[in-house]
Amino acid sequence: MNKIIQGLDNEICKEEVPARLAEKGKLFVKAMCEEKIKILDFRRLCFHGIPDNIKGLRSTCWKILMNLLSVKPEKWETELSNAQSHYEEYLKEFLGYSKDYKQSSHKNND
Repeated sequence: MNKIIQGLDNEICKEEVPARLAEKGKLFVKAMCEEKIKILDFRRLCFHGIPDNIKGLRSTCWKILMNLLSVKPEKWETELSNAQSHYEEYLKEFLGYSKDYKQSSHKNND
């Protein structure tokens, strides 16, 4: 299973998660564990609500819906890594931040 959704199985099985949400969460995890996500079915599933008490599920679903993540989960790690690299380039180019932009912004404030 992909690292991004690996922890979701454990979250669903917690006792404090209501049974209805746990079952719904399992549907999402099952859909995202497929070799290729059936996007029309996934959109329908999301339309009826994404459980927000399963860590990382809502953000991952939105990334899929907005085409930031591919329908092939094995590509997710590479895609997220590339997106992070592009964001760091953006910070450097347009805002003048280095990779350690949090540290450099604190130095400028002193």
